[in-house]
Amino acid sequence: MENLLQDLRYALRMLRKSAGLSAAAVENQTSLDHARRLFYTT
Repeated sequence: MENLLQDLRYALRMLRKSAGLSAAAVENQTSLDHARRLFYTT
């Protein structure tokens, strides 16, 4: 359990350091998800 908390803290630190890259990755994933939904529902 302690390792999980350490990993989460590390991940949050990395997200804060590279906020622009994180935002771009989230935006990209969201766009891909929408495209998949459109493709598979038609």
